[in-house]
Amino acid sequence: MIHYNKINKKYILWMVIVGIWLIVCVIGNINVNNRFPKPIDKYYYLGDTVEYLGMQIKAEEILYKNDDGMIDNYPEINIKKKEGRNWLVVKLDVKNVSDKVIDFETDILPNIAMVAYPIGYMNQGSAYALKDNKQLKFSLEEEKEVIIYFAVGNGQVRQERRKKFLESQFYLDFSLYPEHKAFVFNGVDSKI
Repeated sequence: MIHYNKINKKYILWMVIVGIWLIVCVIGNINVNNRFPKPIDKYYYLGDTVEYLGMQIKAEEILYKNDDGMIDNYPEINIKKKEGRNWLVVKLDVKNVSDKVIDFETDILPNIAMVAYPIGYMNQGSAYALKDNKQLKFSLEEEKEVIIYFAVGNGQVRQERRKKFLESQFYLDFSLYPEHKAFVFNGVDSKI
């Protein structure tokens, strides 16, 4: 009788293992991405205007600067010098077209990222309003020139790869799904 129970327990154990293995295989073959359609790509270029969360945003230029260039051109930002760090600066013309006051820094900026292909760079930046009162709150129909600056350090792009990095295709991404909205820059306009 004891011999029979041991065989029965081994048989049940093997059946449970095979059953779990089959369930894992079936679940592994289900493609979850079939449920969601691919995002619609909407790419914009220099001079184009994109409407995003109640703002009209027009890209004017993309620049590459070192710490000295940032301090000379934008002294109010209070950048501290650091060895091996440079900056990508995107100039935007931004206008509030919604019926409410929009804070660019809290409503728009967290959704924006700079991505570079094929080098593999991705970063979120900080924003600064040029001229006016340096505030990033937009009242109704207010228009300001804004820069978004992204740090480029050795941890992200090594010095020996910076030349290839500057020739990369840059995407200023606003949203990824269901529409992939982005400004596309083919390389950098001016370097340091």
